[in-house]
Amino acid sequence: MSFIPLTNYQIQQVKKYFRYLFVITFALFLTGNIIKPLIKQPLRTDRSAYILNQGFPLFLSSKAYISTLKHYDRDPGVAIKYHVMQNGESFWDIAQSNNITIDTLIAANPFLTSLVADEGIEIAIPAQDGVLFACDDTLDAFRMGHMLGREKDVKGAFLPGPFDFLSMDDIRFAFISNVRPVIVNSHLAGLFEIKKTYNVPCPGQLASMYGLRIDPFLHTPDFHGGIDIRSPYGTPVRPVKEGMVIQTGWRGGYGNCIEIVHDEGYSSVYGHLSAIKVEKGMIVGKNDIIGYIGSTGRSTGPHLHFEMRRHGENLNPLFFVW
Repeated sequence: MSFIPLTNYQIQQVKKYFRYLFVITFALFLTGNIIKPLIKQPLRTDRSAYILNQGFPLFLSSKAYISTLKHYDRDPGVAIKYHVMQNGESFWDIAQSNNITIDTLIAANPFLTSLVADEGIEIAIPAQDGVLFACDDTLDAFRMGHMLGREKDVKGAFLPGPFDFLSMDDIRFAFISNVRPVIVNSHLAGLFEIKKTYNVPCPGQLASMYGLRIDPFLHTPDFHGGIDIRSPYGTPVRPVKEGMVIQTGWRGGYGNCIEIVHDEGYSSVYGHLSAIKVEKGMIVGKNDIIGYIGSTGRSTGPHLHFEMRRHGENLNPLFFVW
């Protein structure tokens, strides 16, 4: 196939049209960036509504955060729904009913200062596990991805579009799936440090929470001093932390029960076991099997009744093994 060379006239014409195309494209780009901020209401956030932690905004109140998120007209990277906490509800109830982890709920609501839910507070609930986060610099979205080892998996429309270079938006949101938060506010940082040293004693579903509940046998209000983890009969149970076994055997409604003492006055209790594999005085580690899931004692079915105590006083176990 022979090639027909262009004449000088034709080359000049091509160059001219390319110049026209460049001028028109630049004019559209400039016009769009000037007009869009004028016709689009920018997402403005009061600077006093959040603090920066390693450069990432952590909101100080539910009202400011939820309002910002609801008015965000870009794709945050994950579907989000909202819920107002009702009397008696816990964050674990919400997490479990939405098939997400408590870590996901904490990351999606950076204003939380406690894991005890306040009635009437509104929270955001992502549709899948991961970290939803705010950034006031689009490049910070990739920086968060780097911190979590997932630079290529940052989702959301946080990058500026062709007509967004003069955008007045203060905040952008992004999402990284199947990771845990690395930045939390100072109120929860201590709990995160505690969590690093404790393991979940067995796999399973939370069946009953710590606190006031309706007794399953008497059907009257009753204080539940631990959590119940529903798991198949015979599932291995391991200590949440290394320690010394101080009690084994039958303990009334607990059935077959083990108590382990840890450092700093903490102890853990494991009830309703089908079998006990340790003896009093033994030193156990987090990988040791101490017993197996059963339904002994005052039990409605196979599960582990788990308690955390300090100097004999019951604590909410979910502050340790969430």
